[in-house]
Amino acid sequence: MKSIASFVAGLTVASVLFSALALFAQSDSLSLTQPWVINISQSIPVLADVALSTEEGVLTSTLPLTVDVALQVRIAGPLSITLASETTPTVTVAQPSIGQEQNDDLGLTYTLDINSPDLSITEWTAYESSNGWLEFSGEVALAADTDPITDIDCVMRLYKAGKLVKVAEIFNVGFQLDPGGTNRFTGDPTVQPEDVDSYTVTFKVIR
Repeated sequence: MKSIASFVAGLTVASVLFSALALFAQSDSLSLTQPWVINISQSIPVLADVALSTEEGVLTSTLPLTVDVALQVRIAGPLSITLASETTPTVTVAQPSIGQEQNDDLGLTYTLDINSPDLSITEWTAYESSNGWLEFSGEVALAADTDPITDIDCVMRLYKAGKLVKVAEIFNVGFQLDPGGTNRFTGDPTVQPEDVDSYTVTFKVIR
């Protein structure tokens, strides 16, 4: 029973110590130059094996008991603890350039062209689908001080070593887009990334 009580008492000391340190979690560091005394008082339930001598011999029984723990822990300095502050990662999506060659997330070279200054591409991302196809997602935004548009024709031309591999159309890019509005879209030209090394995307506004 003594070993059980000692073990539980040790856990109690550790628990109180870490709880105290948690109070300083919002600080960058904790420095102790004077002794730090912690008083611990707790009742702990334990199970004890008790041997009883009788005329018929020794009987062993397990009894539930309560152990009262009263400890005083003294931590002498100097003690310096540096706590790492939690930071939230910032994800920035770069707005793609228009009319300039650039590289997508798969390392493919691409160029975006638009026939209207009222339309902008706020996001363009290329990725490989779970089925191994090359897929795209993006977002268009229409200027607030312009007229609404009926639709946006979006045509992709994919190349490999300078040769045209495929021409694909992306639908639902900007259907009935109002001034100041945005629209997200996806595209699947049904080619594999290794079959393409560059592509161009042309956006044509229809009013």
